[in-house]
Amino acid sequence: MQEAVFKGASTIETVNDFQEPNVEKIKVTVIVEDQVIRSVLVNLLQRLTLEYFELDVQTFFDGEALLESSWHRSAHTHIVIMDDVLPKRNGLEMVHELRKMPNNEKYIVMMLSNRKTEEDVTYAFEMGVDDYITKPFNVKFVESRLKRYLKRLR
Repeated sequence: MQEAVFKGASTIETVNDFQEPNVEKIKVTVIVEDQVIRSVLVNLLQRLTLEYFELDVQTFFDGEALLESSWHRSAHTHIVIMDDVLPKRNGLEMVHELRKMPNNEKYIVMMLSNRKTEEDVTYAFEMGVDDYITKPFNVKFVESRLKRYLKRLR
C-alpha cells in the first residue's frame, strides 16, 4: 500500500506471480429410472467443459442404491440430479435423506419432475431441493443451470 502511495495513483503495475486455481473435483450423481433420460444427462455431463472443475459422474437406477453405496460419502461438492418418481424411494424421500446427513450443504439437488403445479414446486423447495426442472426439459436449459451452479462455486 505504501509503495502505491509513493509511486502515485496513475502508475500501472504488472503482477507476474499469478497462480492458476486448482481444479476442483465435483461429484455428480444422476438418479433417473428412464434409461433414455439417464443417457441424455450423462452425455451432457461428459461433454461439459468447465474451467477449474472436473466432473466425476455416477448413475443410479434408484435412490436406495445411492444410499447403500459409499459414493455419497465424501467432502466434495456433490450435484444430485434426480427424478421425483423413483423405485423404492421417491425423489423427495431422497432429498430428506440427503438433508439429514452431516455436511449436507455440499449437496446441490436438481429435481426433474412431470409435476408442474405451484403446490408441488413449492413443496419440493420446502423439502430442500435447490432447483426444480419440469419435464420434458430442454438439455441446453439444464446445461445452463449446471454452469450457473458451478460458476458460483468458484
